Formats: sequence, structure tokens, C-alpha cells
Amino acid sequence: MKKYIRCHLVEAMPMTRGAYNKKRGWEVPADENPKDKGYLVKYPDGYVSWCPKAQFEKQGFQLEDGTRITEGDVERFCAMGRHGVKTIESISGKPVTVLERDYPTGFTAIDTSTCVDAKNYSPAIGAETCAKRLNVTLWQNLGFMLQWAINGLTKKGGK
Repeated sequence: MKKYIRCHLVEAMPMTRGAYNKKRGWEVPADENPKDKGYLVKYPDGYVSWCPKAQFEKQGFQLEDGTRITEGDVERFCAMGRHGVKTIESISGKPVTVLERDYPTGFTAIDTSTCVDAKNYSPAIGAETCAKRLNVTLWQNLGFMLQWAINGLTKKGGK
């Protein structure tokens, strides 16, 4: 078998395995726990399934508005990861702010900022500048994912 990356925009609501089976008119198999927490998941084509809570929450990111990426989405996504800021010295001897951000996907983004004159260097301004640039890139990347989830891979050139 080959590996695939999949991206879906789904509707979901918390539901135990037992409640899902009852909704479908099914008996819970003897080797399954009806109290297992999870989600009822509805796909764009109407397909409905149940997914265990840990697996669903590992694969899904809840959007504030399912039609666009918001500033709140970007902030929440950043908060799910971690970041570090440090000052290093450039080869020319100027201080450089380095912001490293680890996203909850495992991807690491790095941005740097420096100054014209070392006397004017501010680590706080450097970190803020880097964070703003990384947020713009993240916003674009989340937008890319949302468009993929909405349109799939069937459209050519966005038409």
C-alpha cells in the first residue's frame, strides 16, 4: 500500500461509542466499550462515522468559522505549540533575535531580526517582528489547508 496525505473539512460533535451505535441502530460489539469517548463525524459527501476522542483531536483543529481562517485560529494554533527566543551574534558582530516556533504538527519555523545599529537593538522588538512574520506565514498555510479541505484536489488553478 502507498501512503496518502488527506485533508477534509468535517462537522463533528462529541459522542460516546454507545450513543453512536444507538443512533445508528446497532448493538455495541462485546469487545468494545460503549463509554469510550469520541466524536460523530460527518463528511462533506454525507458519510457519517465515529472516531475515538484521542485520534480525532490529534487529527482535527476546530475553526472559529468554517469558511475562513481567523486571527483567533492563528493564535490558538500557535498556543498549541511552543516557542523560544534567543539573541545570537551575527558574523558582523550585530545582535540577532532568533524566534523558533514548534507547531503542534511537529513542524518548526524560524525567523530572525536584527538592527542597523547595535545601540538600538531591542530583543523585545525583534521577537515581536519575528512573531508577526511567522503569523502571516502560518495564516497562509492554514488557508492553504482550508482550501484543500473545502475543494479537494480536483480543481485546477483554483477554478
